[in-house]
Amino acid sequence: MSELNISDLYQKKTDEKLVTDANRMPTVPTGAYTLQVTNLAALVGDNEKFPPLYQREHAHLRANLEKDGKRMGAIWFDVSWVDKRNEDGKLDGPAKLWGQAVKALGLMEASVGKCWRR
Repeated sequence: MSELNISDLYQKKTDEKLVTDANRMPTVPTGAYTLQVTNLAALVGDNEKFPPLYQREHAHLRANLEKDGKRMGAIWFDVSWVDKRNEDGKLDGPAKLWGQAVKALGLMEASVGKCWRR
């Protein structure tokens, strides 16, 4: 490997397309997708620097979004069956996502374990 002369770099500009492409928000088009779970873990948060999940039971999910057998993107998120609310009394993100998933899957009377296996 050869070393560059730093003063030569003052004559170079970063390509605008490089910057645009590097900062483009990766999005998946609106539509119906199959969720192919790649990682699902039941955890108790141990990072005190992340208060939403610290000392809280939750699940971390990673999944691929597929359409017609083709991978269109990936998602990951945390959900929690532990009721935690913000200062306004509204559910925080992980609890809200859990509640929405339970309802969408028709598992409102099911145990957390049964929801987990779904």
